[in-house]
Amino acid sequence: MKPIRYIISRDKKPNGISNQSNQFAEIFKDYLSYHVIRRWEKRIRGKAHFGFMSFALNRLAPLKKAKGEILHASDFGLIPHISDPIDIVEVWDLIPFKRLWTHQDKLFKSMYYCSFIPGAVKCDQIVVHSKTIQKDVKEYLNRDSLVIPAGVDTHSFRILPNVKKEENSVLCVSGHYEHKNMLNLVESCGLASVRAGDIHLRIVGPIDDKSVSRMNEVAGNFPYLDIEHVGFVSHDFLIELYNLSEIYCSLSMVEGFGLTPIESMACGTIPILSDIPCHKEIAGNYAFYVDGREPEQVADMIFYNLDHEKFYTREMLRTYAEKYDWCNVIPQWVKLYSQYGVEINMDDLL
Repeated sequence: MKPIRYIISRDKKPNGISNQSNQFAEIFKDYLSYHVIRRWEKRIRGKAHFGFMSFALNRLAPLKKAKGEILHASDFGLIPHISDPIDIVEVWDLIPFKRLWTHQDKLFKSMYYCSFIPGAVKCDQIVVHSKTIQKDVKEYLNRDSLVIPAGVDTHSFRILPNVKKEENSVLCVSGHYEHKNMLNLVESCGLASVRAGDIHLRIVGPIDDKSVSRMNEVAGNFPYLDIEHVGFVSHDFLIELYNLSEIYCSLSMVEGFGLTPIESMACGTIPILSDIPCHKEIAGNYAFYVDGREPEQVADMIFYNLDHEKFYTREMLRTYAEKYDWCNVIPQWVKLYSQYGVEINMDDLL
């Protein structure tokens, strides 16, 4: 029997957290067994349906851990599907509770999200990935938590010397939740294009028909803005896009860590970010910060970075991103597991 039972979700189109969990599982595979929560949903006219039904169906096969086994949930959203008390729970963010008006607008959704709370309160150890979320967990759950940063594979996300920067290009990797603030991003790039000339904005992530239509409507006011909804892309193509783009931009108003800015920096691309606490904590002094609610201010920063020689070299950005490489994150997980009597040979992992 392997000493750790890792609870993980498998999505048809993995997002940032799912990708992070999959990387973690691969690194620690010699010490983990798995309980997989499978999510199923049907997209109709670009909108997901029936996803909550799949959550309910997972309850038909509850997890019972073996004697001496450590139960580790990769996200506290998986708690409702687990019958036994969990030893280690990762909390990426508390967005469903901080933005009730969008995430708990229906009774069933509210009941579902509230079902996260008992398991999170009763678990032995909560792990968060930023001090920002550590404060939120203390405020909302009255629990202390351990900060272990998310990991980035900087051997994979790297500077490609054969990919030349495309002039006046902006990249964003994002879903279409309201807090991602995508309409302001489009307007900001449009305003910048009035001064900079043609700007090519690429958006990587799920394509939601309604959201795409609204963004295209905003973009239509700016003849020099070319907006491309790329959709989901392969890992290798994402790395190429990070290298190709002159700027990476995220105006999200709430984040639990912020993986994509670090990935962009690992590829030598400067990020322009909303000035929320999490972005400032994770990206430090190696990003430009703006008020994401003020498109004129964002446009000024985009234009400045497109029109002037870059303040940070690509190598400087990459060096900063390497502090989040898995080789620096893994020892913190090994130390935590050792507190539960699980001895892990670092040579097996690195």
